[in-house]
Amino acid sequence: MLKDIGIVILSLIVGFVTTVALYIYLPKQNLITISIPRVTSVNTTHFSLEKAPTQSLVGTISSLSGQVLWQSRIANAESPIIASQQIQQGESVETTDGTASIAFASALLAQIEKNTQVNIIQTLPADIVIQQTQGTTDYQRLGTIPVSIRGLDLLLSVERGEVTIVVDPLTSHVNVIVKSGKITAAYTNKQNQTNIKTISAGQQLLFNNNTKQLTLR
Repeated sequence: MLKDIGIVILSLIVGFVTTVALYIYLPKQNLITISIPRVTSVNTTHFSLEKAPTQSLVGTISSLSGQVLWQSRIANAESPIIASQQIQQGESVETTDGTASIAFASALLAQIEKNTQVNIIQTLPADIVIQQTQGTTDYQRLGTIPVSIRGLDLLLSVERGEVTIVVDPLTSHVNVIVKSGKITAAYTNKQNQTNIKTISAGQQLLFNNNTKQLTLR
């Protein structure tokens, strides 16, 4: 038994000595150093809260009567205006007992009635997008730039002509009267299916935002 243990210990010692000798006397391999390139500059997209994109259209608020409120891109609250005022992407207009009009040259004219709020979501040459949260507004598309209006969960694309939109958040209804031209209405029903309808001049659309149902008259 002792003889066997001695043989094992002797083998371990010989193995250790051999390993150390090989490490000392054999030539060492050169280590490969991997250099990670240093990033000196990164291309970034600069976003400015104060300024709308340079290519966006700038409109004008005019024909003011009564109390009209305007909120700029950087303001935390609305402020009353009594004279013509420029308006751009990211801003909003609200009327209480007054009226106003918003014009984007050769693109859109919006006549805003009392107790109405519209938010100017986008005014890029590719598409003008407006959100109407409440009240009554008459929209006239004047040029070739597409005009889209969102009332509650109903999206309307004015292909040409003039349309009046009434949004009532209390009853969750959107009423649309096509005065000239035609519009395309898009919405998602309760079954999460997308529906698209085309409405021509002389027709009236009623959308129930609660039931997600659209009725033509």
